[in-house]
Amino acid sequence: MTQEDLSKKLNDLFQSKQSHIVIIPGKPGAGKTTFLKQWMKDKTAIYFRSDLQHDRIQIPRFSKAVQAHFNQTQPEYPNWDAFFNNVFTLAGKKKKMLIILDEFPKLLKSNRTFLVTIEKLWEKLAKKYPIMLIMAGSSLPEMNYTHLRLTGLQSNNPSVALVPFLPMNFAEFKDRFTSLSFEDAVALYGITGGTERFVQRINPHHTLEQNVRSFFDHRNFYDFDPKYLFHYDFHDPTTYFSILQILAKNEKKIGVIAKRLDLKTHNLPSFLDRLRDLKVIERILPPTDENPVISRKGRYHIVDAFHRFWFRYIYPHQDILSVDNIDYVWDYFMEKFNLHMKETIIDIISEKFQTNPLFPIKNIGPWWNKNKNMDLIITGQNDVILCDISYNNGPVRYSAYEKLNQMKEVMEIPRRIKKFHYLFFSNEGFDPDFVHAIRRKKKIYLWSMDDIK
Repeated sequence: MTQEDLSKKLNDLFQSKQSHIVIIPGKPGAGKTTFLKQWMKDKTAIYFRSDLQHDRIQIPRFSKAVQAHFNQTQPEYPNWDAFFNNVFTLAGKKKKMLIILDEFPKLLKSNRTFLVTIEKLWEKLAKKYPIMLIMAGSSLPEMNYTHLRLTGLQSNNPSVALVPFLPMNFAEFKDRFTSLSFEDAVALYGITGGTERFVQRINPHHTLEQNVRSFFDHRNFYDFDPKYLFHYDFHDPTTYFSILQILAKNEKKIGVIAKRLDLKTHNLPSFLDRLRDLKVIERILPPTDENPVISRKGRYHIVDAFHRFWFRYIYPHQDILSVDNIDYVWDYFMEKFNLHMKETIIDIISEKFQTNPLFPIKNIGPWWNKNKNMDLIITGQNDVILCDISYNNGPVRYSAYEKLNQMKEVMEIPRRIKKFHYLFFSNEGFDPDFVHAIRRKKKIYLWSMDDIK
């Protein structure tokens, strides 16, 4: 869902005569706050920014926001029940009132009974007064808990909606940076992952090198460091960060991670499960594997592009960068540049097929067995696309087609799959003999950079 789509959905809910609770989870730095402040401008709205504060501190602070909005003195409220009873009642005097609780997980952590208060008041007042209550926050477990809890409300009047706030996709990213060359846009999207906090750091008038070096500048560490971004969710990030550094090096098997950390394999699942709950990593399977619960082929993958970048280039080199030796890390980045671009192009192609599929998609991702790997496979009910992605590796030759066919023979493809498609991507073109050999073959696609614009 693009931000334009999100704005439309929220407008539809706000224009409804029905009261709504809208829960908006989104990862740290995604731009939720900026979006909500802009979206609320033409509406009757009160904005509260939650913090880790005692009720005796936070309730008076919220009261000042109410006083400023309604231009009337507020009494001292003994608890949240009295405060929100008054806010909902005052809101009901308007045509429809928007109330935003930003950074909501902090409020919930400060007072674990807060949801009980909201549940009771909502049941009593939401039928009476037209209200739209938005709860936004970055702690995904807390936001999911809030959603599950509030969907249990018995009244038929309130409607609870979960609307995730997602980073911008590549199409939105390149439209924002039209002055960048297309390949520079791909490279920088592969660093930021479309997350607003990091996108804002890009200077469209700078070269790729200048922009990448700004991410390596130790003066920006506080803004970029995941220890800061995840401070709410990790009390001790040591083992978690060590796992992420290993995953960033494309070591994705649980046995390899355990060996690198000198841990027993059975000690890792609790750490991996926590990272999965936070949507920092995901367990991936070959798209042809349709038994995820019992499958032993699972590997782990860092979800966010910036986290892959951070744990690959900055976290292991922080001592070097702290003394401003950016040249060393820039050279290392350039050594891995082709890999960086290939990974990003795979992400962009995946996005492209998810929004404009050739057929309804069931699974999408890399494929592997003990000895072989394929860059990307896209499966549907009856179709599969086998993909070969090449970047700065010369024109693609007919041998690439032969290789995919050989791999197809050893893949355990579901019997329902009857139609095979092939996609070859290359930024350096295709060998004329290859083009000539496949000219009469159907369902073979040759893509260049222009095809992912």
